[in-house]
Amino acid sequence: YSSVVIFFYSQRNPKSKSTIASVVVLSTLSHLLSPSTSYPHLSSLASQLYTGISQAPWFTWNPTTVAKLAALLHSLDHHSQSESLISDASSRLQSRQRDLVLFYGKLIDSHSKRNSHTAFDAAFGYLHNLVRTSSSLHVKRMTYQYMVSGLCLMDRPCEAEDLVLGL
Repeated sequence: YSSVVIFFYSQRNPKSKSTIASVVVLSTLSHLLSPSTSYPHLSSLASQLYTGISQAPWFTWNPTTVAKLAALLHSLDHHSQSESLISDASSRLQSRQRDLVLFYGKLIDSHSKRNSHTAFDAAFGYLHNLVRTSSSLHVKRMTYQYMVSGLCLMDRPCEAEDLVLGL
């Protein structure tokens, strides 16, 4: 499975091969990052695959992919790698609050799907601080949506209700 991906990834000749390779590699990464993957024993390859493709000229950085990878790494007990990705994403998005909310919202979603309570709580805390300090109503609305949704996904509906009532 991984040798097929590496073969396609290594093809750099005609544009059509490069396009096919990028689709195959990104699709493979997406499957490896899914909490419901059919190949959980291969999930540890996701970090190496991401590192490789992030160097490709056709690769576009995506906060959703990074959030999913950070959650996977945390679930595999690779906490320092996960924190490094989160820190890099935060730095990259610091000046764009909407994108920062999107990233942390996807991170909360990914941690909840993996039932990772401590990592969820850390990302939730970041969003909670962001909603208190932002002056943008749009950012606050998006942040609250992610926070309420995340709490519900973590089976914490009473906390979600308290958050909504506190508005």
